Amino acid sequence: MKRINTNSKNEEIFNHAAPIYTEALKKSGFNQNFKFNKDKEENNKNKEDRKKRSRKITWFNPPFSYSVSTNVAKTFLSMIDRHFPKTNKLHKIFNRNTVKVKYSCMPNVNLTI
Repeated sequence: MKRINTNSKNEEIFNHAAPIYTEALKKSGFNQNFKFNKDKEENNKNKEDRKKRSRKITWFNPPFSYSVSTNVAKTFLSMIDRHFPKTNKLHKIFNRNTVKVKYSCMPNVNLTI
């Protein structure tokens, strides 16, 4: 009944689809009558009010520099893979999904001086 209610835009569409589902349920041994729920809009608002789960991401922000020839992000992520394999207790906290790398820009030293 919930699925038909949420998929039906108005009562007319609901009344058109309900007999098909009622007949299928009766063949399966269930006796349930479908009624259109006019409070559907309120139910949708309640869904929007729910808190969404926030991901726990740890960011590594190395300063960007043209003078560094090493790919710092690649090296760092390979170290995460090497030192925290799936068998490690801390793999849940330190893995490719929870640790992200983003280069940060530093102010120009010449301008600061």
